[in-house]
Amino acid sequence: MVLPMDSRNIMVGAIVVIILIIAGAGTYMYTQQDSAAATVTLIVEYNGLKEAETFEDVGMPEDSTVLDLLMEKTDVVTEDSDYGKMVISINDIAQDAGENLWWTYTMNGEYASAGAEAQLLSEGDVVKWTLSQF
Repeated sequence: MVLPMDSRNIMVGAIVVIILIIAGAGTYMYTQQDSAAATVTLIVEYNGLKEAETFEDVGMPEDSTVLDLLMEKTDVVTEDSDYGKMVISINDIAQDAGENLWWTYTMNGEYASAGAEAQLLSEGDVVKWTLSQF
């Protein structure tokens, strides 16, 4: 079957539009992946209850917090407190007041001065969550 010239032009035009849309979507996705404001590392230590986990080269968008990073890479349960959100469980390992075990975090080897939902990430940060006994 031979299509009239107008029908072929419409079909060629439609194919060109589809190709441009697909190419544009691929470019958008590539740009989104490379537009991370900070590439960081997350370490989670479970005080021997589970093997430690390390997530390296995690790209996070601008204005991401320590809590955003934790939520991106793990299953987190938080609880509202007078000081903001408090992490009470990471990957089904919960803190335990009876055993005096609490989730704490350090940033670049130092205890943070802000809560996890307020502490912004910067390029190269290393965030370490530890189930600590006090």
